[in-house]
Order: sequence, then C-alpha cells, then structure tokens
Amino acid sequence: MKKLLLFLFATLCINAAVFAQCSINSYIQDNYELDAKLLALRAILADSSDPDFDNPFLPEERVTPYLEKLSAIYENPNNDPEIDMLFSYFNFHANQEISNPIEFKTLVFNVPTALPWVENFKNSAVSGVSPLDNLMSTYQFTIDTFMDFTSSSSTAFFIKTNYDILNLYALIDDFEAIDDFNYAEVFLQDIGVRTNYTGQPYGIEFYEFGAPAGEYPTSACDIVYMENTFHFSVFGGDCFSGCQVGETIASITVSEDCQVLATPTFKENIFSFYPNPANNYINITSNNIQDETTIRIFDITGKQVLKQTLIERILDVSMLHSGVYIIKINQNNKVETQRLVIK
Repeated sequence: MKKLLLFLFATLCINAAVFAQCSINSYIQDNYELDAKLLALRAILADSSDPDFDNPFLPEERVTPYLEKLSAIYENPNNDPEIDMLFSYFNFHANQEISNPIEFKTLVFNVPTALPWVENFKNSAVSGVSPLDNLMSTYQFTIDTFMDFTSSSSTAFFIKTNYDILNLYALIDDFEAIDDFNYAEVFLQDIGVRTNYTGQPYGIEFYEFGAPAGEYPTSACDIVYMENTFHFSVFGGDCFSGCQVGETIASITVSEDCQVLATPTFKENIFSFYPNPANNYINITSNNIQDETTIRIFDITGKQVLKQTLIERILDVSMLHSGVYIIKINQNNKVETQRLVIK
C-alpha cells in the first residue's frame, strides 16, 4: 500500500483549474476554520510590521483567503486521487506546536500575593482593578488555575479565553501595564497537541549518511503556507522532543483567484543531506549537483533565510537559529523540498 501511495504522489502531474470566483466549501468551513486562523496568526506574528501584529483579534479578511484556497484544493476539480487522500487518507491539519509553537488560548500573569484584590480574584475572577477586569471581560478570559509561590510571595494566574483563538501576544503589554504586575506571558499549555496525526498508519523513512536506515510511524502532521503554496508534511519519532524525521507529502500552489496548481511530491530524490537535525553544517549527497543548482532555506513562516548556488557538498547553516526549516533545491527545472531541523 505504501509503495502505491508513493507512486501516486510521485506521478502527480501539474494540473490547473480556473474557478469563476473563490468560495468556501462547507466541509472546509466546518473542519478547517481553526487551521485557517492558525495559518493567519503564523503569518501575522512572523512580521512585526504587520498591521495586525498588535491586534488581539484575527480580522476575517486575514482568515478567509486560507479557507478559500484550502477549499479550492479540497474541491479537486481534476479529480486527482492523490489530492483527495490529503483530506481522507492522511487527514492533514495545521499543528500549533510542532514546527512553530503558537499558543492562542492561555495567558499567565504573575502578581504579588499580598495585593488586596488577589484573594477575591481567585474566587470570583473579579478584582476591582478596572484595567484587569476590562481585559478579562473584553477577551472573555476565565481563570483556568492559579499557583501561589511562597518563595517569591507571588501568585500566578493562568487565564483562558473562550474565543477559539486570540493573538495573545498582542495582549502582553496591556497586562504588564497594570500597576503592580510582575510579568505576563503566553503560556504553552499542552505539548500533547503536537502529536495531532489522526490519518491512516504511515511510515516515514529515515536515512543515515544518505542511505535508507528504517522508518518511523507518523505521529504528527502540519500544513505550512509559503509563496502561495501549501506544504502538507508528516513527522515521526519522539515528537515530544521535536520529532526525528519528517516528510513533505505534497506541495500545492493556489493562485489568488483560486486556480489550483498541483505540483508533484518530490520523490525523485534529487538530493539528500545529513545530519538532520544539524548544528553548523549539512552534507549534501547527490549525483547530479551542477553549476546552476540553487538551494534555498525558508523558516516555518515562509521567510527565505538563505539562498545560494550550491558548489560544495557542504552547506554552512550555522547562522540559523534552532527550529524547523524548509529546504528547497532547484535543479534542471525540478524542485525538491525537504524538512531541515536545526538544533
């Protein structure tokens, strides 16, 4: 079965279908609204100059394009079975934790326990401090839990919004501006959400020194959007520690007017590299490296962080911060995309 899947993806041809207008499929609306909001929030937080960077609410116009473009893929106008399988066999969803941790429900703030309103706030979530009570009400926060720290004579309140998603990062300054607050920060509450894969069992091959060494079962998946392209990826290994392996199943480009271009999954193995995860350098293994071979690396938000013509088979990645990246090699009008982890 797995060989059949890989064959199907490898032989996926470039197809195009023009939609009269963008629309949102009811299945995508019902099942992918949170995914679209997460993709929008990723894009906003990736750019401090974004007009919505300090907006706690996600404007509908930032979310709708993702729903429309996912709908265009889901509608599958060319009846490609490979595309159908993204939603049926693999059941892909965006992951808030594995590649680019973003919390959108829980915020924590710390205050001196001796403040006169603290005990009442524990019991009623009402402090009598207008700026705090206004924030609690406006953003529909409730107290999830609290902790008293005797060593520092302080109390930490973990508050959770009833909105399905908020840009909590835009609220930190508002909380910290309240008199006597020690600090406020976004709280990554549940790392269990990173193991979000619910599709059919699927093994991800891993390599040592460029040679196949075995496979890990898939335990996580993610949808990453960059350069008008959705990348559907699976991950395996110890994903609570960051996952040892990953694989991009398909990359599908959708134009602004919802024209779908389905590109092949890159199974031709133009190149491989090791080690992965890497520290300072990666070694490229390929029999076809040529003068015009170009390598590009993107962070998980889609920002290009490195581009160069590949001459040597060793690539310096020491300038990259720890995290997950997408690495692309262009050669002879072919592109291969893989996942790179920097320790």
